[in-house]
Amino acid sequence: FDMNKIIIPAIGLLFFLASCQKEVSVDLGGSGGNGGGGGGATNGDLLSKITAAGASENYTVEYTYDASKRVIRIVYTGTSSGQNIGNDTRVVRNAAGIITQTIEKNAGVPDSSITIVNYNAASGRYESKIMEITTQGFSAIDSSVFVYDGTGKIVQVDEYLSNPGIGLDPFLAAKTVYTYDAAGNNVTFKILSADPLGGPDEVLAETTIGYDTKVNPLILSAGEAVILGDPSMASPNNPTKYDYKDVANAGTSSFLLDFTYTYNTKNKPATSSYTQTPGGGVTNNTYTYK
Repeated sequence: FDMNKIIIPAIGLLFFLASCQKEVSVDLGGSGGNGGGGGGATNGDLLSKITAAGASENYTVEYTYDASKRVIRIVYTGTSSGQNIGNDTRVVRNAAGIITQTIEKNAGVPDSSITIVNYNAASGRYESKIMEITTQGFSAIDSSVFVYDGTGKIVQVDEYLSNPGIGLDPFLAAKTVYTYDAAGNNVTFKILSADPLGGPDEVLAETTIGYDTKVNPLILSAGEAVILGDPSMASPNNPTKYDYKDVANAGTSSFLLDFTYTYNTKNKPATSSYTQTPGGGVTNNTYTYK
């Protein structure tokens, strides 16, 4: 089974199509927080929109917040490499601001997908998320369990599949392993396929990320970043280099992105551009705040 999944980090500028060999969905992780600010046309406190334009990129990302400045909706519109990447994710929170579920609607898909989020009030941490997935006539329950280190960073996400309807018990299907630098930036993540029979894990992809020393325009806590599908949302700084290695396919889909930025008076991105290798394509981005 080959699966393409668009992964767009917190900066809202970057995507890649990751081809997996296993029938699992791979989430890249993180936990709750406020938006950053400044840039684009203003120096406000909240990131409102990112606009991307390039030879193969033409899309916008818009962010909506509640009265406490917590993200409650992220909407992508436009195209990337000729593909419609339209996506509307609604973040449902309880009275305390804790995420209880997300409701995601992709362009061209008639139904929305609902992810249930589990939060441990005693530890103050998000523990897992559960979603029912259906693909090629196969239905399964996809459960992601978050593993934290002693400092509160998510260092691993374990993904289990099950199908109670046919008596398939949960089994560990995939892992994503994260490492961080001294500043708390997610500098590597490795996606592995787990052998349900207990054999060695198979590395599918490895990514290395470099950072500047300026302020990420949208910073979430570790759990919320994982729930929304991107660990870099919990990083305090902005990626300057993104090196993706397609291990499973002997480098077929490997690529490198190099970023440059201009910053506003709050040391947050006002504009940026990135160049992709191979190909040499350049995408320019503008940040709007409120």
